[in-house]
Parts: sequence; C-alpha cells; structure tokens
Amino acid sequence: MIINQTIGNLTENSTEKNIDYLDLEWFETTKRIQRKRTRNGVDVAIKFFKRRAAFV
Repeated sequence: MIINQTIGNLTENSTEKNIDYLDLEWFETTKRIQRKRTRNGVDVAIKFFKRRAAFV
C-alpha cells in the first residue's frame, strides 16, 4: 500500500470503519520516505511530496 496524502482527521470526521494505526517515533517524522508496518501487520510506504508548515 502506498500512502501519498492525508485525506482527513478522525477527530473532525468520526467513522465506523476499522482503523489500523501506524505508529511513528518522533525522530521518524522528519523523513520524507518511509516503509513501516501497521499495528495489524500491513506493510505500507509513505512518501510526503511537500513540506507543510508546522504552525500556520
């Protein structure tokens, strides 16, 4: 699975779907490309194309 964008926020849009969390350590959040495994064992690749400002 390749994730290339954020499409929502669970605190604003709750859902009844099964949620599979992807845990990141603080030092991993600065990496643009990552291969990780979710809590349910699904391998995912994340590539952030552009940096977003932390505070707007």
